[in-house]
Amino acid sequence: MFGSRSAAILGISSIVHLLTIAAIWSLGRAQGLALSPTDAAVLFAVMIGVALVPFTVGGWGLRELAVVSLFGNYGLSPERALVFSMYFGLTSIIVSLPGALAWLGFLFAPSRRASEPDPQA
Repeated sequence: MFGSRSAAILGISSIVHLLTIAAIWSLGRAQGLALSPTDAAVLFAVMIGVALVPFTVGGWGLRELAVVSLFGNYGLSPERALVFSMYFGLTSIIVSLPGALAWLGFLFAPSRRASEPDPQA
């Protein structure tokens, strides 16, 4: 956890979260919502927190409920809040596809056991 690569891992994960907050802010601006970067960060924390609930699939359903109720406090109609949340979900799926394809590639690649000698050595 605190090895030689921990700073790089922490930096990369922070950049990923900042890019997700920027995507939320951009989606809001594209739909004509006056989201500040701070509002986008709070919305990010709520959406990701709700997506971690174990009985949902990727947070679908609960995330929409949370976004609709959160945006309802700002006077946004439930329909527009629902569309915003669904756009975020679809955007998340699209940007995850390269990682999913890489994961599938590693999943079906032949693996070398630690007890086997290294062929390149």
